[in-house]
Amino acid sequence: MPLNENIPKVIHKSKDILNTEIKTEYKCLEQNIQVTLLDGSYLTWDQLKSYIPKFVDATWGIKEKYTDEEAEDILIRMFKGEHLPGSLETFKFTFLVQGLSYIGVSHFLRHRQITFSAVCTGDRSLAQEDIVIPEAIINCPALVKRYIETCNEQKRIYKELVDSGEVSTMDARYVLPKSTYQQYYMSMDWLTLIKVVKQRIDREIQPKEDNLIAMYMWNEILRVYPKLKKLHLIDIDQENKFYQMNARKERSTNLYLPEPQDDKFEYRSDDFVYNKHREDLMGTHKYPKSIFKQIYDFLKAKWGENE
Repeated sequence: MPLNENIPKVIHKSKDILNTEIKTEYKCLEQNIQVTLLDGSYLTWDQLKSYIPKFVDATWGIKEKYTDEEAEDILIRMFKGEHLPGSLETFKFTFLVQGLSYIGVSHFLRHRQITFSAVCTGDRSLAQEDIVIPEAIINCPALVKRYIETCNEQKRIYKELVDSGEVSTMDARYVLPKSTYQQYYMSMDWLTLIKVVKQRIDREIQPKEDNLIAMYMWNEILRVYPKLKKLHLIDIDQENKFYQMNARKERSTNLYLPEPQDDKFEYRSDDFVYNKHREDLMGTHKYPKSIFKQIYDFLKAKWGENE
């Protein structure tokens, strides 16, 4: 098509890519992860009661109306797994997850049943992206200083590449670390949600970032469906049978000594990369209780209240 400088100019959303000043906040990963269940993205308890009984009884098709007590009983039984699981795929949830890293993103992307929407990196400036740092690295004063200096240099190289006018943001972004602050929307049905939380809450194989996102997701569910607390559908200290079966095999992830709930098999101290528990690997300047452990203790107590 011919060039026409007389047509109206389009103001693109990516108009501020060039000549953006560098600005970076370094944030503790464990302190800055946030998970929010979006209002309007899920059905209320009463909305579930309005149709779930008919759905699970459709095989017989013999009842048009249910008392509140009958509907409540059917709903509880559904969550306990006493009805066909198809009903658990009929209602969804959308979470806003903030403060995770690209490492965390890559883990959740493996759950193919989740639908994602992300703040992308190719069509906007990344010169002012924040960076998250695990608490264990923060607790190594000399090394974290070098890490920050390295990230600052990566930011400077990124800006020079973009502002040169010779390298696209699509290519320049490759110089940035995996620890830039990310924000993702994650939408999934109930059956997927339960699978995701149960897998990512595990502390033997999954990293703390995954643990926190999973715990916060479940905490949001208990906020909107408080009646589920008594059902104990998620155990914050669940056993990892897969880990137990494979910890002494050649294809296992054997980094730390087993947590108490999984310390149920014979092993040698040199079976693991670190002859320590995960909470003992907290940097050179340790504190009595890690941020992760504080959050874990708080949620464990909260989920057990008023049972």
